[in-house]
Amino acid sequence: LDPNSQSAFQTLLESGVCSLRELSLYHSSDDVVTSFANGFKRIAESLEVFVLSDDSIGNEGLLAVVAGLASNTSLKELEFFMDDFSLAAEGLSSLSEWLQSLPMTLQLLNIQHCQIDDEGLQAFAKGAAISCRELHLEGNESITATGLSCLSNSLQSESCCIETLNLFGIPSAIGDDGMKALARGLAHNTSLKSLRLGVSQFPNNDDTVPPTQWLSFSNALCDPSSVNNTYFSNHTIHTIMDEDDTDNFCPEDIDLYLRLNE
Repeated sequence: LDPNSQSAFQTLLESGVCSLRELSLYHSSDDVVTSFANGFKRIAESLEVFVLSDDSIGNEGLLAVVAGLASNTSLKELEFFMDDFSLAAEGLSSLSEWLQSLPMTLQLLNIQHCQIDDEGLQAFAKGAAISCRELHLEGNESITATGLSCLSNSLQSESCCIETLNLFGIPSAIGDDGMKALARGLAHNTSLKSLRLGVSQFPNNDDTVPPTQWLSFSNALCDPSSVNNTYFSNHTIHTIMDEDDTDNFCPEDIDLYLRLNE
């Protein structure tokens, strides 16, 4: 938006005459989004889908979005694409607190290619886990096994309601430590049905995850060490796929366990 259009849109939002169900902003900045914060509050009651795409917002912009949505009880989808949340732990923590306060569950929280690191993931993982059906974190390459361990802890919560988790484009998610961390979360999770993993080029220059790295997943899906452990293994997840929904992405034993969970 040029300055004149920005001012006109801000006035419209703040007028209280709008009952927008969907709002998508492109190529905005912290200053622009912050200037709309009061307007977001005026449309909060009706807004169901909010998308900020190809923007350059960071911590301040994210804080403004959360403040503007504070009274919203109708939102179904919240999406961020190509923002810079590398230094937005405060904003992501605020997002988590807001998510935990919601009287409803989001259908989708999409935070793709936003430069989230371990600190950022730790800041909002709890709120995301108990407040949304689908969580997409694709392309946040700075997340390591440390961050995935925090996410794993949230997946183990009895309140976790995530059914679809997209971690494509996060190399650590298919590394040995990362897969072990995710497996710990899966072992005690009762909501997750679909998990997407992989990167465009796997570390071994093949199109499969090394077999040894699947062992922890195998145990999470069917722990044969005791009858009790088998009973409490994960019997919910039924799909693990890569970006192209490849049918033979998983080893045969894991594919069998997934089919038994269907």
